[in-house]
Amino acid sequence: KNQSIDALRKDLESEKQSLDVVVAKMSNVQIDLDTALDATHAAEDARERAVSEMEASKSAERSAMHETEKLKSQIELLQKANDSVVADVRALKLEADKEKKSSTQAAATLAATNAARQAEMEMKIEKMQKEIEFKKREIDAIKSELKEKDQTTKRLKTEL
Repeated sequence: KNQSIDALRKDLESEKQSLDVVVAKMSNVQIDLDTALDATHAAEDARERAVSEMEASKSAERSAMHETEKLKSQIELLQKANDSVVADVRALKLEADKEKKSSTQAAATLAATNAARQAEMEMKIEKMQKEIEFKKREIDAIKSELKEKDQTTKRLKTEL
């Protein structure tokens, strides 16, 4: 009987040790599961931040594209205005040339009147030429701004 009891005690002790090993392994598995769960939560948070940043980037891209379209429209309007001013200048130059030719053939009193008109026309031409130069500078500034917007759009697309 004593030998059986000793054998059973040894078996029981062996089973306890096996259980202790299993419990230790289970604790390690639980720790690993907790670590994996924390990593999963961190990955989900990072994914949500990335999605949010991506949406913000897309919104910025749409805004840049809208601004680009507005600037293109402004350039077209300024180009049309420039073309109109150029046409007006040409017409004024033609008119000034006609006035100049007729003034040489007119009487002395008409010569003085025509000279005054010619001076006025030349002042208008100068004014319009200055306006043309100003419009050209505006167009150049808008083109430069448009180029910067295009570069920003490309950079945002690259970031996406």
